[in-house]
Amino acid sequence: MRALGRALGVDLRRSLLSGAFFLTVALMLAWLCFNSAHYLFNPAMWSQISAPKMLFIATCTSLGLAPLLFAIATVPYAWSFLQDRESGFELQAVERVGARAYGLAKLLSVGAAAFLAVAAAMFLFLAGLYAMGMETLPGYPLNNNQYYAIASAGHVGLFYLVRITIAGLTGSLAAVFALTVSSFLSNSYVALLAPLLGFYTSQVLHSLLIPRLSAFRLDSVFFYQPIAGSASFSFLWSAVYLLTLTALCARLFLWRLRKEAGE
Repeated sequence: MRALGRALGVDLRRSLLSGAFFLTVALMLAWLCFNSAHYLFNPAMWSQISAPKMLFIATCTSLGLAPLLFAIATVPYAWSFLQDRESGFELQAVERVGARAYGLAKLLSVGAAAFLAVAAAMFLFLAGLYAMGMETLPGYPLNNNQYYAIASAGHVGLFYLVRITIAGLTGSLAAVFALTVSSFLSNSYVALLAPLLGFYTSQVLHSLLIPRLSAFRLDSVFFYQPIAGSASFSFLWSAVYLLTLTALCARLFLWRLRKEAGE
């Protein structure tokens, strides 16, 4: 545990106190603004929208740019393993703390950096909406999909927490997936784009193999409410599903490290 603590402290400082982290927050914020630009930069349409719905539009745009989240989430620290390997830092770290502690620290720091970057950008986006005077709830009722039932019941803060948590876990999955790919392929460009390519590949395979099981569709879990009519169960399902996929990627990354280290 002491070795893990030392390695994690180093990696967290490298991931969170870096220009790449703040660049990711800026890119995420620009992504949110661009996705919602049709409403955001047209005050005449604000009467047709509300802050919760604007957050949904910004995160799950119909323009087809929502999957860019997978590429942006890799920017904070998913490239760090290849950098460590090329600089010789990986070898020194493994000798000091062991492959398992080094790998766990890398996984936790990569996942945390992606999650916090996504959450920070969404928080700033919401702060901007309220600073511009956007209403919390519209004059018309929201439907029971896209987790709107939570906001309609008066729990607007909880709605924001749900959407931020799912988006953050999605970003963490993308970053850890990219990290895992980088342990097999020594090409940073391939690794950073792997989550985006993997997402589109999974969509094609799902349509061919299990088209009726929508709860397992990655786009439904990432961007929508996979189980209609039950916001609470959808959130629980999505969180567990995302954490499970992330854990599988993490296990594969650790296996690769320990195999190379001969442990």
